[in-house]
Amino acid sequence: MSGNDYKELLKLGGVDDALSSPFRKTASLHQKYLNSYVVWISRFLGFEKRFVRASGCYVYDQDGKRYLDFLAGFGALNLGHEPPETIRALHQVENYTNILQSYLDPLSRKLAEYLAKVTPWNLCHFFFNSGTA
Repeated sequence: MSGNDYKELLKLGGVDDALSSPFRKTASLHQKYLNSYVVWISRFLGFEKRFVRASGCYVYDQDGKRYLDFLAGFGALNLGHEPPETIRALHQVENYTNILQSYLDPLSRKLAEYLAKVTPWNLCHFFFNSGTA
């Protein structure tokens, strides 16, 4: 990437720009670069708003209105948004390296040990990532 390419990328803005964008701009870029069906379903569900924070089982829009989150995903469904125990655990490992999967990771070993203790039938545990074994 050349210096000029990098300067062009910087003009796109960063996290602050993304978070301050109106729904219309977000929807347009989401439709162009990600998934147009998600834009359609958001409009169908009346989610033409920006959700600015989440806590427990609730999400909050830019006007402060609270919604019970029945669409939560990726951990929020079973943990709630920003569960304090999980946040503390993440802070414990935030600077931990994420090395090769063939690396004998002590955190994976500890998780497997815990899972073996709480699951029945002496299960063998396998860890997968994003659909590959």
